[in-house]
Amino acid sequence: MIIGINGKGYAQQNFVDTAVAIVIVKSNPTVRGLLRTIEKQVGVIFSYSNSDIDIFKRCELPASVVSLGTILRKITTIFNSSYIIIGRDIVFTKAEQPVHKDLYFVKAEEMEKRSLETALQDVVVIGFSPESRSGKTSSVSYVYGKDLYARYNPDLAAGLQGKIPGLLITETNGAPGVNSRIQIRGQQSIGLLPGAENLPVNNPLILINGINALPNKLVLNKLSSMAGNPTNNGSGGGISLLDLINPEDIEDITILKDADATALYGSRGAHGVIQIQTRKETQNGPAKFSAQMATGIARAAFRPKMMNTEQYAAMKKEALANAGFDNNPVTAPELYRWPLTRYTDWTKYLIGNTAQFTLLHTTVRGNIGPSLKFYAGLGLRQEDLILPTDDQSQQYGLHINLNYSKGKKLNTSFDLTLSNSSNTQPSFDPMPLLRLAPNAPALLNEKERPVFEENGLSFTNIRSVLRNTYFANTDLLMSSIKLDYAVTQKIIFKLQLGVSRIKTYETSLIPVKDFDILYRRAGLYVDATTYWKSFTVEPHLQYRDSSYNGNSISLTIGTNYLIQKESSTITYYNHNSGTGLYGFLSDNDIQIQNNHQEYRYLGMFGGMSYDIRNRFSFNFTIRNDGSSNISSAERFTMFGAFGAGWNFLSGKIAEKIGWLKSGKLRGSIGIVGNDQYGDYKSGNELTMQSLNSLPLQNFEPRPFRSSTLDWEKTTKKDLTLELGFGERLSTSIAWYHNITSKQFISVPLSGQRSASFGYPSNHQASVLNTGFEFWLESKPVSGKKFRWQTSVALTLPKNKLLSFKDLESSIYKNFLTPGQSLTAFPALVFTGVDPATGEAMFQDINKDGKISFPEDQIIIGDRAPTLYGSLHNQVSFKQWELTVFIEGRQQKNLDPIYFDYQYSPGSFRKDMLSNQSQSFLQRWRVPGDQASLPRLVAKQDGNASSAINNFINSSRMLTDASYLRLRTLMISWSQSNNWRNDQVPGKVKVFIAMQNLFTLTRYKGGDPTIQNPMEIPSVRSFMLGFAVKL
Repeated sequence: MIIGINGKGYAQQNFVDTAVAIVIVKSNPTVRGLLRTIEKQVGVIFSYSNSDIDIFKRCELPASVVSLGTILRKITTIFNSSYIIIGRDIVFTKAEQPVHKDLYFVKAEEMEKRSLETALQDVVVIGFSPESRSGKTSSVSYVYGKDLYARYNPDLAAGLQGKIPGLLITETNGAPGVNSRIQIRGQQSIGLLPGAENLPVNNPLILINGINALPNKLVLNKLSSMAGNPTNNGSGGGISLLDLINPEDIEDITILKDADATALYGSRGAHGVIQIQTRKETQNGPAKFSAQMATGIARAAFRPKMMNTEQYAAMKKEALANAGFDNNPVTAPELYRWPLTRYTDWTKYLIGNTAQFTLLHTTVRGNIGPSLKFYAGLGLRQEDLILPTDDQSQQYGLHINLNYSKGKKLNTSFDLTLSNSSNTQPSFDPMPLLRLAPNAPALLNEKERPVFEENGLSFTNIRSVLRNTYFANTDLLMSSIKLDYAVTQKIIFKLQLGVSRIKTYETSLIPVKDFDILYRRAGLYVDATTYWKSFTVEPHLQYRDSSYNGNSISLTIGTNYLIQKESSTITYYNHNSGTGLYGFLSDNDIQIQNNHQEYRYLGMFGGMSYDIRNRFSFNFTIRNDGSSNISSAERFTMFGAFGAGWNFLSGKIAEKIGWLKSGKLRGSIGIVGNDQYGDYKSGNELTMQSLNSLPLQNFEPRPFRSSTLDWEKTTKKDLTLELGFGERLSTSIAWYHNITSKQFISVPLSGQRSASFGYPSNHQASVLNTGFEFWLESKPVSGKKFRWQTSVALTLPKNKLLSFKDLESSIYKNFLTPGQSLTAFPALVFTGVDPATGEAMFQDINKDGKISFPEDQIIIGDRAPTLYGSLHNQVSFKQWELTVFIEGRQQKNLDPIYFDYQYSPGSFRKDMLSNQSQSFLQRWRVPGDQASLPRLVAKQDGNASSAINNFINSSRMLTDASYLRLRTLMISWSQSNNWRNDQVPGKVKVFIAMQNLFTLTRYKGGDPTIQNPMEIPSVRSFMLGFAVKL
């Protein structure tokens, strides 16, 4: 007979405290009732077999408060057994059977299959303190490493997409290593520039093993490339630092949402916190080895459909005729100088290719003596682009963890992560190249040299543009040390030290010989070197006591100190035309730009947690934060949070309600500050430039800074109901209400009309984010051979601008409306296309007989998601396992045709020989047509330009961008065998994983997950791999 107890919750203590008090509410309980009582009150999970023990046998114990050790001794007496505590685990066995030190390894997998009834009782670590879920008062969600489907897709953010209520992740580009936009519970800030496209990226604080090692924007590059422009505040694109973290090295990820959960991180956690915990060895035993290898292919999940040559020629002739122009070699040169019988599908050439990728990861873990445990993981990833180039992305990483414990007094942990990534890709976004006229010449001649013209008509050569190469190489060193020392049985001193160093070297090469002769530009070579350094010190002292008649108290004081430094040097080499690859270089063609930033943060905090007989829980935190981003007058400010929880199903109530096994109501309220205003600091900043290779140094002023910058403040409220319906079903429903005030905006200088050189300032404006989050997890079938698990995550968010003082006199007046979302879409009301003339018609809102901006604009919709979530199913039958993960959202956004109009369809300019999507086949052509698009006109005079401008700023441009996507479909087969003499099992697993297999959407002409046809679409991948554990 074996009973296993998994004390995961004692992660910070590293031992099971047998002195903890257990409240027995009913005398002489059964063994099963007693074990469930311990699970609920202590936050541990028992694993046992009904065939091994008589769980209905009664224990002679009175209804009173007794220690856990007393109960354990009573159980051993009943079954003539003994128990041994090994680390954080307890193993019961028959008295005459010796306890093997590795015996509980055999039951490890069974212990992981926790019943949903006890899901609320796990002990978790929030901030710096462990607390049981039954005593948890904050809004926290979890993803375990084994559930990260990024393991079969190197994008870590994609592994979280849709899995957590309240966590919205939006892809910005389908290229490997590109940063995603990450938000927790909505858009809080208005930002320095008006417009939905310029909203700041409210990135959450991302911690790796408790260390803030990442730049605030999570973007590594300083130079523009296919991955995006890092200076574009609202895009969220660029090369991501998360690309350096191997998902296989991740143990679990914790998402902290409300003020109570993030209070211990202060202003750094104003937009939420994502804690990434890497793997480490937690069990005693011999060394173990594991390896995983996978290879696969990827193709574009979406390819836009462009016009063929016949359709393009008809469009061009029609646009010329509507403008009153003749169709001749001057107005339509490509129709006369290039054959109309020629057709090339440039979408197929550019993004219709197959990319290959390889993943490899190995680990070794075990013990060195009785006190030291180790883990080491080594990973490799290599991935090609879907472009017709040899460009690729590579990542190598090493993660090491050492954990030393000495009894109950001391526990230390050391983590080291070394990683390198390299990305090679085009210097420019290649997607606009899809618009090359479909009858354009071949890109190479008989001598394999690039072609730029045919019959005197020049064009942009796609192949040559792709030779404009961007390269980035990044090195990461991240290390942390954690120390837990029990001064007494109730007083624990904790210290965490962390250092990180990131170096990124970038080059952008634009060869002269591959330049489009249409523009006759010179060559360009740019290199950039950027360093990020950070140092973190976090000491704190904690007092814990659970000897108050079943009540427990925890008092914590501590401090956070963080220094982050960033320095970069960008050098521009402008090359003149010449016969060399990059042309000739003179001393007058060099520019050097240097930039240095330093951020310092100091926070002091105190907290108290009090639990009354595991029924009522209270948590209070107060802190004083100081930041170098804030002006000296307001640099230090007090913030705080309060949380409370009520386990309303306990004692006699639980016995009366048989169908509802667990229930909890919890809530929190608090105020947090935000000091992350982009790259802006309090006080003016100068950037040093060296021109023409001379000692003379010019100082270029950045936008003016306010000397009175204050904290942006958010008041957060949260209320959650958690219910457990036995082992088969558990659910939670959460409501949140966050108001962000003292918004950071840009104020133009006197006489200015734009914010380009304004100064940042706090403003009397407030933004509301509110909504509901729903989570359901169930086990419809849980047998020995067949198991079925499913989970649902849904979020219904709402964003609203509550107030904005003097909005009409600000630069934001045409973009923001009180009572509406920050992403509200103001537009003319499109009423259709006039069948007689082909002109777009609009509603005259102010009845003045003419259509004008902004008088005839109204809010016609919102571009932010109104619903997002996921459905996860996992079915197991014997050794086979099927995983299906579906993610989706309900949303409106810009119709892809909006981007088509940016390329002047039908224009006769030589530099605008632009093909269009097949959406333009729905245009008006002749009188009487019932069309959805107005007629095309080639000329760009005032009337034609005004008509196009009205149309692209109308309600016709807002379309349904909702989608459901099969994110992951995985089939695996596994087999366990006793391969080793000590009977520790080995395991082999073979799997096929498919990503983005299909998408259901009404969004026509673009990828609905990226919602911008001018970006590389996401990829559909197929992977075959195997894993082995020894």
